[in-house]
Amino acid sequence: MAPSPVGGGTPAAGAARTSRSRWQAVARRVADRRRELGLSVAAAAARGGVDEATWERVEAAARPGYRRHREEGVCRALGWTPGSIERILAGGEPEPVAARPAKDAPLLLRPLSTRHPDGAARLCPARVAVVAGIVIEGLVVVAYFRV
Repeated sequence: MAPSPVGGGTPAAGAARTSRSRWQAVARRVADRRRELGLSVAAAAARGGVDEATWERVEAAARPGYRRHREEGVCRALGWTPGSIERILAGGEPEPVAARPAKDAPLLLRPLSTRHPDGAARLCPARVAVVAGIVIEGLVVVAYFRV
């Protein structure tokens, strides 16, 4: 089975339309991100669950596509969401995986807001309520002792 130009398990009809320059853009972004993270090819490949030869082919833009699980492994190793390679091929940006606190983390240790790839900050309502409660309680204590 031949690789897909956009991440599927089989070749897509538009295989010939995925230009080499787009795959070179993917290769540059992958190599730059790997270096930014301070990873060797071997470490990045191990982190993504792909073999080193595949990783080297991605960074060399040696093929016009890869099977979905390999693309997802590259994305995982780089801290990108699955589908980020397709976004780069379409002229977009890779989407970073949002850092999420552990489900059992105390509410006070969770972030007040999260930054999403679109640049917007989204507040965590439960966390805002806890912080507001603490502030109000502090004001009540201050007011009590001023009397």
